[in-house]
This record gives sequence, C-alpha cells and structure tokens, in this order.
Amino acid sequence: MSTTWPTYYLALAFAGMCLVWFQRRKAGLPYPPGPPAEPIIGHLRIIPSNNPDFIFRQWSRIYGKPFYR
Repeated sequence: MSTTWPTYYLALAFAGMCLVWFQRRKAGLPYPPGPPAEPIIGHLRIIPSNNPDFIFRQWSRIYGKPFYR
C-alpha cells in the first residue's frame, strides 16, 4: 500500500508537466490569415485550377500579404 502513493504523485507530476508543455506549445505564433480550411483535406477544394493568379490576388486583398520582406 505504501508503494502506491509515490506512483500517484509521479503520475500527477507527469500530467502537470504535460499540461504545461501543451500550454506553452499553443502559445506560439498564430497561423497567417487565409481562407477557412476544411478538416482533413484542408484547402484542397478551394485551390484554383483556372487563372490562379487572379484568385491569389483577390485573396491577398482580403487576407493581406502572405509574405513580408
């Protein structure tokens, strides 16, 4: 019975470290602005096949420039 308490404390410490790690990992830079993506396939259905320059130019006006020099 006395060996179970250290195991609980060790598991609690591990869970706390995982929680802190996940919170810090989320605190990184946000994704750049862009059109909303769908789960699993992402932007696959909205990638333009005809006249992509025009579509990407429209998106840059809506969402801002994707790259900064």
